[in-house]
Amino acid sequence: MGLGTSRKIICVILSVIVAASFAGLIFSVSLSNTVASRSYIEKHLITDEVAAGAEEQLDMKYKTLAAESGIPFRVFETAKSEFPVKKTVENAFVNSFGAEDSTLYTENMANYFTKLCIEYLEGVGLEYESENVERTGEKAARIYSDTLGFHNIASLAESISALRNKCVTVTAVTAAAISICVFAIMLLYNDRKKGATYLLGGAYGGALGVLISSLVFAFLNPGSKIDLEPIVYRLSVSGMVISAFLLSAGIGAISFVALCAAQFIVKKKSKKTVRSIIF
Repeated sequence: MGLGTSRKIICVILSVIVAASFAGLIFSVSLSNTVASRSYIEKHLITDEVAAGAEEQLDMKYKTLAAESGIPFRVFETAKSEFPVKKTVENAFVNSFGAEDSTLYTENMANYFTKLCIEYLEGVGLEYESENVERTGEKAARIYSDTLGFHNIASLAESISALRNKCVTVTAVTAAAISICVFAIMLLYNDRKKGATYLLGGAYGGALGVLISSLVFAFLNPGSKIDLEPIVYRLSVSGMVISAFLLSAGIGAISFVALCAAQFIVKKKSKKTVRSIIF
């Protein structure tokens, strides 16, 4: 095997490494700024739209409880004035990354609803049995927890932290790998045009790989498998995962177009240089 052939084989291998590294770099950067970022998830999860969806579910459940218990819906609805839904969702999310309970169910909350029921019954002069009222208060607190609290979020919080750490590592490794490959290819070829051809080939492959794989992942939507309750939160997180992969696809597409444009400009300048030399 000649020296020229060996050099070509080495450069092909290096260009493949560039392609894989470039793809990994795009994925790690896009994910680290989206679904691997707690602030990003909080910003897109604690929204008026999500809060409205949660509040709608809360009202439906409290209306059902009102029909079962005889306690008017407005009594349970009082909790929304004292504990605004959006703020409650935000507190539950923050609790999920700390030591406090993200489900929001506490004995104090059950006592709070029991007190509301008793105040109403005594206010209208109705007799009641303490056990029944306490049971209703506990049900109201459970509804509050099931609808606004985060359930099974511990695994999601751990996944976000683990993904963030992986993204940092992948970014560093891929950036270093690309730098080493660029240096190695340019060292093997004194002719910069030939070396650049291998590097462009690797970059093209990486950009195209990111574009195709991101669209596939966005279609498959791995976020839909997240075991997060209630469903309004799971749907929101699932949508974020799709958006993150679409962002990666967008970056891949832009990179591919930018590389094509750069190559076209370089070729055009080369032709002009050749013509000026001839004439």
